[in-house]
Amino acid sequence: ESVSTLVEAYAVEMRGDPLGAELKRTHVLALAKSGQFDAAFTALTRMRSRSGPDRENELRTLLLDIVTRTAADVVFLERAFEHARKTTDLTEPRVAFDMAMRATDLGFPKLADAILKDASDIPLSSKARELKARIALDLGRPAAAEAELFGVDSDTAARLLARAHTMEHNHPHAIRLFQLFRYPSPTLPAP
Repeated sequence: ESVSTLVEAYAVEMRGDPLGAELKRTHVLALAKSGQFDAAFTALTRMRSRSGPDRENELRTLLLDIVTRTAADVVFLERAFEHARKTTDLTEPRVAFDMAMRATDLGFPKLADAILKDASDIPLSSKARELKARIALDLGRPAAAEAELFGVDSDTAARLLARAHTMEHNHPHAIRLFQLFRYPSPTLPAP
């Protein structure tokens, strides 16, 4: 906390200088790195009028990255929901992917879906497609999950496809996928 206070004092002292703007940015990041997320986002809001939208989005992305990687679940969810409501672009697609992954892991597929919809520039890697399929399944959309996984060849994709087939009551195909990848067959409901 003392480092962020010292940086803030220098930023105020040098507010007319270009270095002052960099010190304000550093102050925001120092607050976030020390776990003072509310104070960091408040400081970012105060900076908004002086910096352009691109600079603000870049700093917001850095803050959300720190929150996603280090904050407690409740703090992460609070900031993720706030971000999803604002629909501001993240300057780094990896941050959107990481936020969506954590939201999905915490059981919030709608939030993850909203984050990914706003981040259209995420590369369509197999990991991203698997995440989108997992979200689709969690939202009860097995056909969308199958479409996301078309052409993806991995154990995770096979498990997700088997889950999609099970949701569509195509149990023989699901069992074949589980057997093909040597996973124990799930307990299926009686016909």
